[in-house]
Amino acid sequence: MSDPGISVLGICGSLRKASYNMATLRTAIALKPAGMAVTVADISQIPPYNEDVRAEGFPPTVETLRRQIAASDALLLPAPNTITRCRAS
Repeated sequence: MSDPGISVLGICGSLRKASYNMATLRTAIALKPAGMAVTVADISQIPPYNEDVRAEGFPPTVETLRRQIAASDALLLPAPNTITRCRAS
């Protein structure tokens, strides 16, 4: 039996076409090591959280994301660095 490698799920919170976070995720995928499979989750159709809706069961898009997360060995979550400088005081 061959080693399936590492399964990584990339989740980018920015839906903007020119998102720097998505560009970072695409770069990480291009530079990934051999033996690593990276899938990018589509979160564009996930509705805002609503406990009333959740109480009736997860929407199909949310259930898909839950299954993807459960099946992954790791998550890759690109995030912006908004701290441009740190003060010593």
